Amino acid sequence: MVQVCDREADIFEFLQHCLDCEQSFVIRAKSDRKVILPTGHPQLLFSCLKRSPIKTKLAIEIESNSDRKAKTVEATVKFRKVALQVPISNRSAEEARKLSPIYVTLIEVHSSSKVDGKKLHWRILTDINVEKTSTVLDIIKWYTLRWRIEIFFKTLKSGAKIEGSRLTDLGRLSKYVLMQSLVAFRVLQLLFAARSKKHSSIRQLISDEEWRVFKRILFPNKGGASEKTLEWIKRIAQQGGFLQGKGRIPGVVTLWTGWMELNTMLSGAKALG
Repeated sequence: MVQVCDREADIFEFLQHCLDCEQSFVIRAKSDRKVILPTGHPQLLFSCLKRSPIKTKLAIEIESNSDRKAKTVEATVKFRKVALQVPISNRSAEEARKLSPIYVTLIEVHSSSKVDGKKLHWRILTDINVEKTSTVLDIIKWYTLRWRIEIFFKTLKSGAKIEGSRLTDLGRLSKYVLMQSLVAFRVLQLLFAARSKKHSSIRQLISDEEWRVFKRILFPNKGGASEKTLEWIKRIAQQGGFLQGKGRIPGVVTLWTGWMELNTMLSGAKALG
């Protein structure tokens, strides 16, 4: 298991906990920690790669959202192994003695162009053994998926409203979240298909049964329903309150609501045979 987290997880005890549980981590660094380089020299984390050569370059695909279009940015990559020293501040001497230095690879990603007004500048910590540049590129790719995880959680909270359930038993809550996660996965499939435009036909994303019923609901005045993915997704979201507009793409809330409305109608169609 690999824990993929943003800067709020850059906590020394959390990194240690991952190792104690035999889990790996890929975490964006927040703190400019004291480190020891393989040469034995002490230094601060954020400056230890300044004079290091660029190891490789890569293209990062930035997905579109309500404020920007999808784009690809070029970035440079540096990396080296360091040992994170046990932080002393906010810890007693007794607490500090229980901890040991953590050996990690620091990966630095720096883009040449801006995204949302700023250049990308990621410093990623991982305990995964890095021998090849291809492994570093895989780790960076895992980190880029973190935002999709955030959108998945948003879908569960804003679409499914799982925080509004009154379940207090962990066993029951787990089953409820699991069932809602299956729906959330379908909704995210549609959402990312609309943004990436990799699926030219909606038939690649829905079943034949869904196609037969939904096309009559979404295209009541057409002789033949369109198969264009983006048009379908917008019409699904309109069932949930999405308002058409130039360049607008539905969000998770309207898409979730529209998808649930359609599935209610699908259940009715099944009951009527």
